[in-house]
Formats: sequence, structure tokens, C-alpha cells
Amino acid sequence: MTDKTLKLPEAGQWPDKLVAPALIAGAVLTTIGFLMAFFTVAPVGGATVNGAELIGDVMVSQKMLLSQKIFYFHMPVAITSFLALGFGCYYAVRFLMTKNRRFDTCSRICLEIALLFVVLTMITGEMWTRFEWGVWWSWEPRLTTYLILMLIVIAYFVLRSSVDEPERRATFAAVVAIIATTDVPICFMITRLIPSSIHPVVLREGGMSPEMGLCVGLCGIDGALFQAKQLDPELGLVGKLTKVDPVLVQDALDAGYIPVIASVAQGTDQDTLYNVSADTAASKLAVALGAERLLLLTNQRGILAKPGEESSLIPELQLSQVPALVKDGVISGDMIARVDCCVEAARSGVKSSTVLDGTIPHAILLELLSDAGVGTMLKN
Repeated sequence: MTDKTLKLPEAGQWPDKLVAPALIAGAVLTTIGFLMAFFTVAPVGGATVNGAELIGDVMVSQKMLLSQKIFYFHMPVAITSFLALGFGCYYAVRFLMTKNRRFDTCSRICLEIALLFVVLTMITGEMWTRFEWGVWWSWEPRLTTYLILMLIVIAYFVLRSSVDEPERRATFAAVVAIIATTDVPICFMITRLIPSSIHPVVLREGGMSPEMGLCVGLCGIDGALFQAKQLDPELGLVGKLTKVDPVLVQDALDAGYIPVIASVAQGTDQDTLYNVSADTAASKLAVALGAERLLLLTNQRGILAKPGEESSLIPELQLSQVPALVKDGVISGDMIARVDCCVEAARSGVKSSTVLDGTIPHAILLELLSDAGVGTMLKN
């Protein structure tokens, strides 16, 4: 195949003249996008708005988290890295077919662009991981496969600088470029191929992901889930749990649903319904289900060694330490009842029970996925 057949533009022709304007346009558009994402779209990095606000002529009650703003850059940058690798692979294949050195040059330029955007993707991805999961790194499938991709791209340039003979260098580099591109569909599809991956599926059909739509609302009287008797006539329809039947909840879990349960119980002493403690209901249900962990979400950080000082959070307690803390007043007020629920669950087979602040963004993820946790864990 000749150069005339390929119709490749010569140096100094219109493609080269477009380089400077394209770079300027890219820098300007990127700057505008950065400013719009962080100052125009939901201009405050908080979880919620205190009341409704008019943002962009739309009345909203929730502002975007910093992690969502990061995705304004993370996703386009990642997609650009994939596209650059795709073009690099195309030119690498053309070089192997024709041995035309201009294709090797085009492939190298594409890989240089890919390396830039791969590094930017890793940086923004780590920022998102730190904000969402509370850690800088996790050997999660998406992160791992993309790290492998970055290492392959780096290896491409190490190889080019290590081989002196031009023809061999171009051939070896073309093969590595093709190998790097084969990792692209793996990176993209890994969250679908491995359902256990905690990384979200960002691009999907049908709107909401299935994991977010598999909730089912239950009441304590459904399937005789909760049964109770009156706690004190002076308190009215407040009941004390006497029995928990987890069959309905277990059926919902087995069917792939996440049960959301109202703490209302059927009376056994009279034909009425009782309001029962949600903490007690959760504790007894955890025991009945044979759960490994119980998380009680409150508006308090957990158990504080010095009441009122969040920095004095006690991250872990043995059950034997609880009575002394109650006696000393460290555990007081409503926290006593919650701790009693945790103690009962732990003594009845639940491996650990934790009291944590549910107002902290992603409190459950931070508790389950980070080493330190965000609340107080009680264990035998």
C-alpha cells in the first residue's frame, strides 16, 4: 500500500495548523467546565439543603456532594482515555499491516494523550474513593483493572525508551498498545461482570440501578413479625416485644429485597396495635435472623468517654465494661437503652453491635468498609 493510496497529510498541512487552536479551545472549555461544575451546579459541597432552594431555575431540596462533582471530570476523563487508547490501537494495527512509520508516530501520540488522561482518571478516582468510601485505595475490581491499564501504558513508554532499533521499537510498541486496549472493555464491564463490586455501574440503561430499587416496605404486623403486650397503661399504646417471627423478612431477603420495617407490633393481650422501640425491634430481629452485625443509627457519634466531646469517641467496648460506664455516667439517658439492645444482641449470638451517627454521610459504608469505623462497637 502506497502513501498515495493512504492519502496521509504531509507535515505542515491543515492537521498541524489545527493543533494550537484545538489546544486553546480544550483549555478554555476545561476551565469553563471546572468552574461550572464546582460553582454553578449545586454551588455548595453539602449533603442537604436546609429547606428548598432555587438552583438553576429549579427548586431543589438536596445539593450535590463533592463526590458527584468529581464525577463531572472523572467520567469524561476516563472515557477520553479509552478513546485515545482505541485510536492508538487502530494506528498500531495499521503499522503492523503496512510498516508505515507514520502510523507508529500517530499511535505514539495517541498513547501519550491516553497516559495523560489515564493519570487524571486515577487521581480523580482516588479523590472520589476517599470521599465515598473513606479510604484512598481499595483492591476493588474497577480500581484494580484500571491500575493494570495504567501500568501497561507506562510500560509502553518504558519499552520505547529501551529499544534502540527503530523498526523493532515500533513493532514491540504496537503490540503493547494493542494489549493495553484489550484492557479497556474489561475496565468498563468489570462492575457488570462481578456483581459484588462496590463500585457503582455509572453508565446503564433503565435509570436507577437494580440495587437501589429492591426495597420492600413491611410493617411489624405483617406475617405476625412483631408481637407485644402493653408496657404501661399510663404510656398508652406503647408495647414491649414478646415475640419475633423472622420468616417474612427472611423470605424477602432470599428474594433479593431489602426490607424496610415499621416498628409496630400486634398486641397479644388485647386486639390492638402497639408502638415498640425501633432499637429493641432491630436488636431482637437481628438475633432471630442470625445476623453477624447490628448497626443502630442515632444522632450521636457513639459512646463518648467525655460527654459532649466527639474526639473522645470510644471505638470499641467489651460487654464487661458497660456496667462501669453506666455507673460512672459515661453512658446515660437514651444511650442506656440503645446499649442494652446492643448488649442483648451480642450475648444472643450477634458477633458485634455498633452505635453510630446516622447523620454522617455514608455512615454505614464508613463503618463497614473502613478499619477505624465511625461509631462504638460492642463485642463479647
